[in-house]
Amino acid sequence: MKQLIKEYSIFTLGTLCIACGIFFFKFPNHFSTGGVSGLAVVFNYLFPSISSGNITIILNVSMLVLGFLFVGKSFSIKTVYCSLLLSGFLYILEHSFAMSAPLTNQPMLELCFAVLLSTIGEALLLNYEGSSGGTDIIAMILKKYTSLRIGKALFAVDAFISIASGMCYGIQVGLFSFLGLIAKSVLLDKIVDCLNLAVSCILITNQADSVCDYIIKKLHRGTTIVDGNGGFTGYQKKIIITVLKGSQLHALKKYLSLVDKEAFLITSQTSDIYGKGFHTLI
Repeated sequence: MKQLIKEYSIFTLGTLCIACGIFFFKFPNHFSTGGVSGLAVVFNYLFPSISSGNITIILNVSMLVLGFLFVGKSFSIKTVYCSLLLSGFLYILEHSFAMSAPLTNQPMLELCFAVLLSTIGEALLLNYEGSSGGTDIIAMILKKYTSLRIGKALFAVDAFISIASGMCYGIQVGLFSFLGLIAKSVLLDKIVDCLNLAVSCILITNQADSVCDYIIKKLHRGTTIVDGNGGFTGYQKKIIITVLKGSQLHALKKYLSLVDKEAFLITSQTSDIYGKGFHTLI
């Protein structure tokens, strides 16, 4: 239950970030960096009689069906929640703040905030196998069945939407939109990696039992113990292999300084960790 509350709290925060990026910065400037919101901007120009809201609903429902068929039920349930929440946030913002023009006369500044807010929100959702719907679902399908990373998959799906915005609103808007798409595709992978950042540790110590007990009971992480012989000294020692969250490494080093000052610790940062306590294998 605690994990479920945590996940949906993160979904809510991420969806709010996306909604603010879309409403305050994308829509007023006609930025179309992909996704259903980008398609809505383009279709609203081509067919003014059809509201952006109706276009968004139709596209999101279609994408949800694809997500249910190819990604799985749990993904679709999370996406339904985020899609409805995004619509709700946009509705509240639309009726709370009148946006007849951009906030500033600096389109580059507004593009930066549009990309930053939307990308942070998308990264939070995708990191817990959720999505705000739309082309994110196609990206997750491509990620599952191909070797493409999320950012590159989204770029492949959304590129033509940015090009279409330039055809509708002029070359300047098109160039800004395409620049925002490139920035989003690069930044998304970086943020996801930062959210998943962990530290793999190889530890050689004379106090293996005590250190393992600390890692398991205090840090709540697993360990693997391997017997080893020193190449120079010939002494037998225990080698401990473990993976920690970045915030836990300082605690381990502090404990080692108390129980074994001669311990030898090798660490390396990684974001691709699969197994109990981290990501599940697909």
